[in-house]
Order: sequence, then C-alpha cells, then structure tokens
Amino acid sequence: MSSIGDLPAELLIDIFENCSWSAPLAPLTLSFVCNMWHDIVYTSPRVWQHISLQDVRNQRVVAVEKLERQASVWLANSSPMPFDVTVDFQFHSQELFLAIISILMGGLHRWKSCTFVRGKRKVTVDVSGIVLAPGAYSDYSDSDPGSEDSENEERAERSALRGGKVVVDRLEVMVDEAVGLGQHFGDEDGSDMDDSDYDELEGKLPTFRRLRTGSIALNYPVPNLPVPSQINPMGITVLTITEMGFNPPDPIRLLHFLTAFPEIVTLTFDGHALEPECDEDDIPPVVALPKLCNLTIGNTCSIRIILSHLAVPALTSLYLQHLNTDAVIPNQLTGEEGDSEDEAHDYSQSPSSDHATGMGLRMLQKRSNPPLRVLDMDYSDLRTKDFLYCFDHFSLLREFRIVASDMSDKVIEMLAPHVGASGKREIRLPYLKELELYHCQRVTGSAMVNALRERVAFAHRSPIHPQMDLVRVVGCAEVLPEHELALSAILGSGFHS
Repeated sequence: MSSIGDLPAELLIDIFENCSWSAPLAPLTLSFVCNMWHDIVYTSPRVWQHISLQDVRNQRVVAVEKLERQASVWLANSSPMPFDVTVDFQFHSQELFLAIISILMGGLHRWKSCTFVRGKRKVTVDVSGIVLAPGAYSDYSDSDPGSEDSENEERAERSALRGGKVVVDRLEVMVDEAVGLGQHFGDEDGSDMDDSDYDELEGKLPTFRRLRTGSIALNYPVPNLPVPSQINPMGITVLTITEMGFNPPDPIRLLHFLTAFPEIVTLTFDGHALEPECDEDDIPPVVALPKLCNLTIGNTCSIRIILSHLAVPALTSLYLQHLNTDAVIPNQLTGEEGDSEDEAHDYSQSPSSDHATGMGLRMLQKRSNPPLRVLDMDYSDLRTKDFLYCFDHFSLLREFRIVASDMSDKVIEMLAPHVGASGKREIRLPYLKELELYHCQRVTGSAMVNALRERVAFAHRSPIHPQMDLVRVVGCAEVLPEHELALSAILGSGFHS
C-alpha cells in the first residue's frame, strides 16, 4: 500500500493549497510535518496565496504584532503569485485594518481580492479589477482641473507609480463611531444580523478606487483614528480626514495620527464643530510635514491647536472653511504674543473663532514661515490685528479670497501704501495678483476705492511691484454702484462684481 509520502510533489501542492483555504495557518502547520513537506511548502508560492487575518479579543498590541508578522510571511512566500486577503472583523480589526493593510501595500499589484468577514456575513472586493483594469478609474478630485492645486495632486499621484507598480497614493479616512462593527451589527458572532444590517455593513467597509492617474485611493471608515505606531510607511501623498457622528473631536489624537504620513503633499481635514475633548496629560506633538503644499481645514473648533502644531515649510495653499462660530471656544488665553484683546475693537459675530483662527495662523507662520501663495477663507474670519499680522508676514501671497467676513475698513486700508520701518513708502502683500471679497458687509466702497487707487498708483511708479490682475467684489452691501464704476476706472478689465 502506498503512503502519503509516495504522492508526487505536484499533487501535494494541490492538497496543501486546498488546506490553506480551509485552515488559514495550514502552511505553517504542514511545514512542520517533515523535511520534504517543509521544502515543498516553502518553495510553492501557491500554498501561500490566501492570507487570512483575524485579531484576538482584548489583545490589541499582540494582535497588531501577530498580524503584521503573519502578513509579512505570507506576502514574501506567495511571491510572485497573486494572493487573496480575508480580514475577519472581530474585536479591533476596524481600527487595526490600516496597520494590516500597510504591510500588504508593497504587493498591491499582486492583490486579487479582499474579503471582509463579520460573523456569518462576507463582503468581497475585487481588488485586481481596480488595480489592473485600464480605464477603471474615478474622476474624483478635490481641486478644479488645471488649477495649481490640481497639478500638485496629479504630481503627487503620479509619484505613486513607482517602478511600474501601482500603489495606494490617496487615503480617505471617515471617522464615525457608527462604524464600530462589533457594537452595531448583530451579536458577537454576527448570527443575528438581518439583511438591513448586511446592506449597512457594506457601506462601512474599506473600499478601493482607481484614480485617473492610475494610482489607487483607499476609503477607510473607522470609529477612531488608529495609533500611528501601528501604521507602517505607506507612501500616502494625498490624505483626507472627515469627522462624522456625535462624539467630541480629539485634535491631539488627530495630530498623532498625522505623524504617520510625513510624505503627504495634500491634506484635507473636515471636522465637525463640537467642543474638542482632550486628555489634559496628552501633549500635542509637532507634526513635521515637509512636503505639504496644500492644506484645507474646515468645520472645526480645534483650528488653533491644529495650525499651531504643524511644521509645513513648503505650504503654498491654505484653505480655511466654515470656521466661524458664535460659540465660545475654551482655553483661548495662553499668554502667547497676540493673545491680548484686539486693540481695534472692531465688531465681530464670531469673536472667539476669529481669535482661535488668528492665533493658529500666527503660530503656523512663526514655526514654518511657509511660502504661502494662496489664502482662501470661506466663512472663516480674523481679528483686525491678525489680518495685519498675516499681511505683514505672508509677503509672497498672490491670491487672497474671503467670504462672509466682518472685516472693517481698517483691513482694506492695510492694502494701501504706508510708511514702513525703513521710513520709505511700501505696500503690504507686494505680489498680490488676485483679491476677492464675497458678502463682506462691513467694508465700504469708499474705503476700497481709496485703498486700491493708491495701491495701483504706487505700483505704476514702482516697476518691481506687479499690478493686480483680478479684483472681485460680490454681495458687499456697502459697495454701491458708484463705487463699482470707480473701481472699474481704476482697475479696468481686472475688476469684477
């Protein structure tokens, strides 16, 4: 009678491959049976083509280390064959997914599918169809086509094509406590999940999307931002973080998370305007993002702590969106320069958020002195003294847009020539080419006419200062038709209303 040892290696490989699908750790177990089986297992990539990852209850750190080791071993031994991944969501997997996935990113070009398991339910994503199929891309972009930001994004995404291999270049994180799968989908083993639970489950799982440049975006829903020490280098250059739900935001946890992505070129953070909740003993880290060019921050009461702890020496475009709030933001007075009350005593509907935004910009400039070219403030405002600080220190600014500001005539008058520290007449923002004001109800047309008339005349006499190409004034109640006519005479075709 023949023994199993008499079976040819080809048949054993087929058997071992089937075993690896029914028992995830089968390759390791089989390799210990005898020297011959050991050699067959470790010289047969087919045996390692199924990577099944499952975490351990109440052992978060152990789970990460175990899963990282397992993923690394399977990834190495399956090469150069394609592989399938199964992630069994049990206790920590939703937060650990990024740590797990970052190990496998180096083999993305070999990745066939990813199956997410919760109890008796499974959802499978065809990764190879996204990675390999030409034209299977998304046109989604945060920027207008042809704009400087769009070009920066495309340049960042093209850098993802390293050595001909497609990698995940964009990470889109949605923070929402509702995606805590273990708490919201059936009992502990998922046995009582109904069809509505299943449909909702599909919408709360990580997904991949191919971009027009050929790189891949990963959409990652998570109940809480992962710990950065659990994330391996991923080469992400475009990072988007969106906060949802009703839990208080934690800006310090956000800053810690950002330390895992030093390569990002574009960062977008869309929070929710709830009072932040921070551990008093947790010290905010200074986040070094040496390549960051484009930064968008919106809908947060944590603007000061975020801007104050970013080191961004290459930042060229800053977009602040919907930061105005009439609520009082706590912990404003810290004794830093500029924290005193605004000496101008100008009216504001959002004094606390104006203070926070202004102090954040001051600290950003002091820490990084970035070569800022674009400052866009959409329903975000500053105190008069903060406008003056920004106009004095962001001297390379070329585009300034602001919507729904309570700025007074004092701010517009800052754009007119003045006597500088040297005793000579000079202008602030000497490279400013585009100025756009929308729905700024306290700015008067006469102040705007006077300031811009003097500025244009000064630029005519000083050839080193460029003329402004665009001035757009829309919905400003105190700018009357006669002021628009005067501005048109001063600026010609560059004026729009």
